[in-house]
Amino acid sequence: MLIAGVKMSKRRKGRTYAMLSLFSYFVSETQPLDTLGFLGEDRGASEAVLSFARELIEGVLENVEELDGLLEENLKNWSLERTGNLEKTLLRIGAYELVYSKNTPSSAVVHEAVQIAKDYLSEDSIKFINGVLGSLERKLRSGDGGKEES
Repeated sequence: MLIAGVKMSKRRKGRTYAMLSLFSYFVSETQPLDTLGFLGEDRGASEAVLSFARELIEGVLENVEELDGLLEENLKNWSLERTGNLEKTLLRIGAYELVYSKNTPSSAVVHEAVQIAKDYLSEDSIKFINGVLGSLERKLRSGDGGKEES
């Protein structure tokens, strides 16, 4: 997949497909795995890309209330309800990866969310995504937030 002349990595493609599929679900209740299947077929996505996107979609959907709570805690003078749907979807994916993905460095999660935001969102939204996920990442690193171990 090429956006602005840059070849995207498999994981960035997976994140992008997950974002588009979840956005469609949160806005119109279209089944996200159906949307993912369409995107994969239309764009000739590899199984690795689709598998990663599926993992993100299922993880966000299974944990959306917890993720929204964590995001709310990291919003300053704002609420998640007032956040645009695409921004909210990208934040949820980033929060899911920060909390649950042990395979990806947290700085890479924030960086990838910002890079994807650059392809779809305004400069203000990019700064917003960076600020919220950066705040969550710092809290998780310091042990002040996130999923408690059982």
